[in-house]
Amino acid sequence: MKQLQNIAKDFIIMAIVMTISIPVVSHAQGNAYGLNKNEKLNKGKPAVEAVAEKENALGEKDALEAEKDGLEAEIEALENELEVAEAGEASADIAEVIRTKKSEMDELKMAMKEKILEAKAAIRASYTEEELAEIEEMRESLALRFKNARFLPVESIMARGRNMKFDTPPVIKDGRTLIPVRAVSEAFGANVAWDPMQRTVTIVRGETEIVLGIDSMEAMVNGEQAPLDVPPEIMGGRTVVPLRFVLEKMGWECKWDGENIEIIEEETDAEDDSAEEPEDPEDAEEDENAADTKADEGQEI
Repeated sequence: MKQLQNIAKDFIIMAIVMTISIPVVSHAQGNAYGLNKNEKLNKGKPAVEAVAEKENALGEKDALEAEKDGLEAEIEALENELEVAEAGEASADIAEVIRTKKSEMDELKMAMKEKILEAKAAIRASYTEEELAEIEEMRESLALRFKNARFLPVESIMARGRNMKFDTPPVIKDGRTLIPVRAVSEAFGANVAWDPMQRTVTIVRGETEIVLGIDSMEAMVNGEQAPLDVPPEIMGGRTVVPLRFVLEKMGWECKWDGENIEIIEEETDAEDDSAEEPEDPEDAEEDENAADTKADEGQEI
C-alpha cells in the first residue's frame, strides 16, 4: 500500500513539473497578428525579391488598365452612336454591344483589383512578423493620442521601383497622408538633416531642397515659400511629413484610389544612384543615416 502511495506521489510531482514548464500564452502576450512574443518570428522576404514581385503585379495591372481605358473609349463612342440612332433593330444591336463591353470592363476592373492585392501581399511579405507586430503596437498607441487620425496598412503605399518600408504606420490627418521622413530617406535616396534649434527637417535629393518646420503650414522649396495643406509633426518619436507634397516636389506622382497610394516617378534621372537595386533590409540597418540615429536616441526626427 505504501508503495502505491509513493508511486501516486511521484506521478503528482511529475505532473506539476510538466505544467510549470509549459509556457502559458495569454491574450496580453500576443498581438494583433495572433503571435506570441516568445515564439521565433519569421524573416521577411528579401527586398529585391519583394520589389520584383510587386513590380510584376503592378505591371500586369497597368496592362489591364490600358485595356479598360480602350473599352471605355469604345463604349463612349457607341453611346454617342446610340443617341443619334433611330429606334429599331440597329439601336437594339448597339445597346447589346454596349452591355457586352460594360460587362467586359467590369471583369477587367476585378482583375486589376486582384493584381493590386498581389502587389500589396508582396510588400507585406517584405516585413518580418516582428516588424508588423511592432507597427501594430505603434498604431494602437498613436490611435489613443491622435483621435482624429486614420492609420493606413503599410502595404497600402506602393512606390514603383522602390523598397519603401515603415517603422511607424502612415497616417491620414485632415484628408492628407503623412509618412515618416525616414521612409523618404531610405526609399528615395534623400539626405535628411534635423535642426533642433529651429525644429526643422531638411530633405535634399538631387537639386531639390525642402525645409519643413514642425507644426508649420509653410515649407521652403529651393528657397521659395510653399503652402502646406497639413503640417509636419512628431508622432511616436518620428517626424512625419506630407507624402504628396514632398514626393511631388521631388519629381514623383502620387495616385490615390480611395484605398491605396501608388507612387510613380515622373522622370528618370540616369545619374540618380538611388535607382539601383534595393539593399537587403539587414544590410540597410547597418547603414542608417545620422538623422535616423538621432531619432533612435530620442531626438525629434
